[in-house]
Amino acid sequence: MTIINTEHAPGAIGPYSQAYETNGLVITSGQLPVNPADGTMPEVNITREQLATMLYSYAKLKGLDTTQGGMAVREFNDYDSISSWAGQSMTWAVNAGILSGRGNNTLAPTAGATRAEMAVMLQQFVKLMEK
Repeated sequence: MTIINTEHAPGAIGPYSQAYETNGLVITSGQLPVNPADGTMPEVNITREQLATMLYSYAKLKGLDTTQGGMAVREFNDYDSISSWAGQSMTWAVNAGILSGRGNNTLAPTAGATRAEMAVMLQQFVKLMEK
C-alpha cells in the first residue's frame, strides 16, 4: 500500500490520509485512517466526532446547508473535549439533530460510537437529506 499526498488537494483532517494506492486501486476520501509510519489502517472503533465529521463532509459535498446556527453544542459539560478538527462538524451535527448527548449532559466526542448510536445518527442524517 502506498500513501498518496498532494499539494493540489485539500489536506487531510486529523489522523487521515488524502488517498492510498493498493492492489492497483487508488482509494480517496480524505477520511481514511492510515498510519503514515507503517501504512496500516488501525482496527479501532469509530468515534462519535469522526462519524459526525464524515457526515458533515458528505452533507457539504451534496450541497446541504451546513451553516446551522446555534450554541447547543456548548451546553454539554464536555464541550472542551471535542478535537479542534471536529469542532465545526460536531456543532453542525448537534444543531441539525443528528447527534445528541449521552447521560450526565455529555457528548462523549472521543468515545467509540455504538451500533445503536450509529444507526440513529444515520437515520437522522437520511431524514435531513430528504428535506
